[in-house]
Amino acid sequence: MDMLFVRKMIIISGLLYCTFIILDYFVAYEYLLLFFYIRFLMVLPLFIISYVFSYTKRFQSYYYLLLSVSLFACGVGCSLMIVLQPENISYYGGMFLIIFAGFFFTRLPFFFASSCTIGMLIFHIVFFLQRWGEFDSQSTYILFFLFIAILIGMIGNWINNKYFIINYVHDRTASSEKIILERKLYNRILEVSELHKTSISTIATLCEARDSHTGDHIQRISKYCEDISRNIPIVKIREQNMSEIDFIEIISISCMLHDIGKISIPDSILMKPGALTEDEFKIMQQHTVIGSETLKKISKTSIDNPYVIMGIDIAKSHHEWWDGNGYPDNLKGEEIPLCARIVCISDVYDALISERPYKKPYSHKKSLDIILAHKGTQFDPYIVDIFMSLYS
Repeated sequence: MDMLFVRKMIIISGLLYCTFIILDYFVAYEYLLLFFYIRFLMVLPLFIISYVFSYTKRFQSYYYLLLSVSLFACGVGCSLMIVLQPENISYYGGMFLIIFAGFFFTRLPFFFASSCTIGMLIFHIVFFLQRWGEFDSQSTYILFFLFIAILIGMIGNWINNKYFIINYVHDRTASSEKIILERKLYNRILEVSELHKTSISTIATLCEARDSHTGDHIQRISKYCEDISRNIPIVKIREQNMSEIDFIEIISISCMLHDIGKISIPDSILMKPGALTEDEFKIMQQHTVIGSETLKKISKTSIDNPYVIMGIDIAKSHHEWWDGNGYPDNLKGEEIPLCARIVCISDVYDALISERPYKKPYSHKKSLDIILAHKGTQFDPYIVDIFMSLYS
């Protein structure tokens, strides 16, 4: 049973029931106070009790009983109004609608629907007989139509429930098969996803082996990117046409591809212990373009692979600067993809605290000072603030 739907139905039914007091104001003003008591002291508490009880574990066991009692109370209340105002056909219409609601719309089992509807009709007849002399022939005819409504409703309810039960069994069978297929598909997607992650991690590790002397570089960057992404406002992430969960998962894997283009850089440049010459630096810069172009070729054989698609942006733009002085395209500000801005600060921080052929590792504090000094020039100021709040 969909409890959220049931609670919404209780609330909507209660609100609709209460709005009928407006009808009382126009057609039975002299009985307004009495009808107010009937509606709000006899019936409305049942809606409130049902709603509160819906949060208990035993609610489903008493659902049909509560629904039947609520409909019965509405019918009895309507009967009292009919007895007091027999000339107002609107109250007969209310009784008629309650009967049909009990039989059709609520999907009550035949026993409950029949019992509560026949019960409300008996009460109506008793009230009716007590004031027989006050009723005109029209009221008598309407009473006859109520009998017909019950007869039609009982037949319809029996057909409705029989049809519902047959289709319920069929739907349950079909639903079970669908669930099995969905689980198989979901497991298959997980397998493929894990294969993609493993492949990307393996490729990135092989590339790292050529120039990293610190070990676990890509694993650390992955952790930094994940931590930063968890603190990026949801609004900014949704601008990437992704959910928060997807963005965090994808960037934690795709960031490993940031230096994949270095596989084509000569060892003489990649492993050089001193500063690079201007020409050597230009060659080193090409790793961003080579990496992104390589991933674009891969994406053609791996359509819509989110890790590769984000990896293209990261590989090409993770050396772009916030002020436009980076490479290879001199992108500026938010022209730089969000994922690349996150990888940029993660990569630089890890490079600062790690040993390289051309430098000794810096302390954590000095590395943070360098990052702060480049806030608004090399790094996105907002991401710097997030990084500092996490690691300072």
